[in-house]
Amino acid sequence: MLTSKITKILVIGIFLPPSVTSLKAEQITAKQISQVDQNHSIKDDAVQIKLKQITPYQDNVNLSGLINEDVIRFSLRKDQIVTNANLHLEYIPSPALLPTVSQLIVYLNNDIIATYPITQEQVGNKVVNNIPIDPNLVTTKNEIKFQFIGHYTDICENPIHSSLWLKILRNSTLQLNTAQIPVKNELSFLPFPFIDENDNQPSYIPIVFHGAPNPMQQQASAVLASWFATKSQWRGFQFDVTYNQLPKENAIVFITNQNKPDFLKNYAPVQQPTVELIDNPSYPNTKLLVLAGRNDQDLLLLAKALATSNIQLNGSKVLVNKLNELGKRQPYDAPNWLPIDQALTLGQIKTYSNQLTTAGYKLDPLRLSITLPPDLFALSKYSTSLNLKYRYTRPINPDDSKMLVYLNNQFLKTIRLGDSKDDNKLTLQIPVHQGLASDDAAFKIPGLLPEKTNELRFEPYFMSPVPGGTTTQCVTYQPVPNAVTIDDNSVIDFSKFAHYMAMPNLRVFINAGYPYSRMADLSETIIITPSNPTAQQMSLLLNTVGLISNKTGLPAYNLRVADKNTDLNKEDKDILLFADYHQDGNFAKLKIDNLHIQNGKNELTAPIDYSLGDKISRNDSAKVATQMTAQGNIGAIVGVESPYFKKRSVIAILANNNSSIELLNNVMINPNKFDISGGVSVIRESGVTNIDMGEQYHVGDLSAFEILQIKISKHPILAALIALLVLIIISFILAKRMKKIRHNRINND
Repeated sequence: MLTSKITKILVIGIFLPPSVTSLKAEQITAKQISQVDQNHSIKDDAVQIKLKQITPYQDNVNLSGLINEDVIRFSLRKDQIVTNANLHLEYIPSPALLPTVSQLIVYLNNDIIATYPITQEQVGNKVVNNIPIDPNLVTTKNEIKFQFIGHYTDICENPIHSSLWLKILRNSTLQLNTAQIPVKNELSFLPFPFIDENDNQPSYIPIVFHGAPNPMQQQASAVLASWFATKSQWRGFQFDVTYNQLPKENAIVFITNQNKPDFLKNYAPVQQPTVELIDNPSYPNTKLLVLAGRNDQDLLLLAKALATSNIQLNGSKVLVNKLNELGKRQPYDAPNWLPIDQALTLGQIKTYSNQLTTAGYKLDPLRLSITLPPDLFALSKYSTSLNLKYRYTRPINPDDSKMLVYLNNQFLKTIRLGDSKDDNKLTLQIPVHQGLASDDAAFKIPGLLPEKTNELRFEPYFMSPVPGGTTTQCVTYQPVPNAVTIDDNSVIDFSKFAHYMAMPNLRVFINAGYPYSRMADLSETIIITPSNPTAQQMSLLLNTVGLISNKTGLPAYNLRVADKNTDLNKEDKDILLFADYHQDGNFAKLKIDNLHIQNGKNELTAPIDYSLGDKISRNDSAKVATQMTAQGNIGAIVGVESPYFKKRSVIAILANNNSSIELLNNVMINPNKFDISGGVSVIRESGVTNIDMGEQYHVGDLSAFEILQIKISKHPILAALIALLVLIIISFILAKRMKKIRHNRINND
C-alpha cells in the first residue's frame, strides 16, 4: 500500500535569485505527475501542511500606491502533488481608502484566484478571507502575487501619498494537503530523489553498510558523499551512516558479493560493478541507490564514476566496465572560487543572465556573489579596484537620483546617477581583509572576506515628480519605469594578490575547507580514521568531507583514506585525522595526558601530546597546550603543522564518545552557526571555546624576498636597525667614492 508523507521541505516566501527560482524544471500539475509511473497509483491520503510565515524576512507584505504588487514563492518536491489547498489571508487596508474603487487582487501563477473590493466597514480594520485554490493550478514552482489598487481621492491623486497602503499580515497561512507519489526507478534523475532542486531545506541522506567499512569502502563513500554535497549547493546536507539497518528515507547502500545487509541478502551477485536504483523493500515511495561490486575496488570505481559523471545514467541499472581517471587538478581551481591570476569581468563572475539588470517602477537590488581563495594576501595592498561601467534611464531629477553600493550588508559608496554622458563609469576601491595584513577586530571598514562568500549589492533609486495643484487646477504626472544595468565588461582585478597564510587557522577550515580545498579534488589530502569506525564516526567523516566539497563545488574524487600499510613519511599531503581520546595502536594515535573522568566531569589538562604514529620523520612532535574543565560531552578540533613535511597541515577532529561526535557533526553541517577559529576549538554543549595556541607556521607561494619583508615588518626595531645599517653602508660606499674622485682630481691638476 502506498502512503503519503509529510513534507518537511516546503518553504514559502523565500526570495531566491533567478538562478534558483527560474522555471527551468518541468512544471508538473496533478494530472501530469500522476503519469510518472503507470505501474503505481497515487494514494490520496495527505497530511495537511500549514505554513505561517509566508513573507520574506518574516515580515508583513507592505503594498503602497507606487509599489502596489509583491510576490511570494513556494515550491513542491517533484514527487508531491497537492490534493487540496487554501489560502488564509489576513490584511489591513488604510483607513483613508475610498471604498469599492479600492481593491485587492490575488493571483496564483498569473491566474486570478480572488478579488476583494475594500468596503467602508473594512477600511482601517483587520480583514480575514479564506481563498480555496484549485489543486490543478499548483505546480512544482509557484508564485502568489498580491496586487493593490488604492485610491484616497477622486481629484489630483498622488500615487506615493502616505495614506495609500495595504498590509498583508505575516500571520496569513497557506494550507496544503499533499500526497507523495511513486516515481520511476530512473538513474538519470540523480541526484533526485535524494536532492530536489525545488527543495529549500538541507538534504538528509542515509548511507548503509553491512558493517564497519574498511578504508577503501570509507574512501568510496566519502567520494560519493562529496558529490551529493556539491549538488546540495546552498541548501545544506546531512549524511547519516547506519550498519545493517534499513532507513525509512531514500538511502544509499554499499554492498559487495560477500558483504550485504540483511535487507538485501537476496540481491543477486554481480559480475561487474553495478549501480541500481530500486524500491525500498519495506517503505513505499522511497528508493535505495545500490552500489554493488565484486570487491571493494569495484565500489571505489562506482563512486568515482558517479562523482565524475563518467558513466551514462539511463534506466534503473547501469553496469560500469571501466573508469576514465581524471587527472590531478591545479591548485586553487575550485569552481566556486574566483581565479586571481588575471583580471575578471563581471560577466565572467555572474551566474545567470539578467543578474545585473533591473527595471520597473520598483527597482530590485542587483546582487553579485564573490568567493575568493581564503589565503589571499598582498604585502602592501589592502584593496582591489573595480572599474565599474553601468547604464541607466535618464533621470528627471539627476541631483536626487543615486545608486547605493553595499558590501556584505555594509554601506560602501553612493554613486550619483546624473544626466551627463560621463556619469556611467567609476573606479571603486574595495578593501580586502587579509589574515596577515589586517586584524578583524581593528579593521572595521567594509571589505571582502576571502574565507567566505561575499555579496556586492547595488541599490538604485530614482526621484520622480509627484502630482500637485488644486481642485480647480490639477497637475498630474504619469509614473514611468526606470532601468539600471551593470555592464558585463566591468572589471575587478585580484591579480596583484598572492597566496600566503599563517597557520593553524581553523576559521578557514570551517568556512572554506582550507588547506584541503587548495586542491579541489582533495588529491593532496590523506584521511586517517579509527580502526573499525562506529556509524557515528563514519557520519562525521562524510559530513566533514561533504563540507569541504560543498565549499569548493567539486567532488573529492582524488582523496585517499589511509590503511595500516600507508607510510606517511612518503605521503607529501595534508592530513585529516579522525580519532577519539583513547585511540591507540602504532599507526595513528592521539594521546591525551591527565584525562580524568570523575562524577561525570571531563577534565582536559595540558599538555595535549599530539602524535601520528611511530613513523614520524622528525623528533619534534607537534604539541598544543591548553587547560580547561568541561562538564559532560566534549569534542575538539586541533590544527598543527604536519610532523612529516614542512608547510603541510594536520587537522584532528576529536571526540570522547558518541554524544561528542554529534556535537562535532552539528558543526560540520551548520558551519555558519559556530565561531570556530584559532589553533584549538573545544566544542561543548554550552558553546565553543577557541584558543590561539601551537607553533605558528606559514603556507603559500611568496618569494624568499617577500617573506623576508614580512618578517622585517613584524619587528619595527629590527627594521630600523637594518635601515640604519643600510644607510651606514651606503654612506661608507659614497664616502669612499668621493674620496677617490677627489684624489684623481688633485692628481690631474
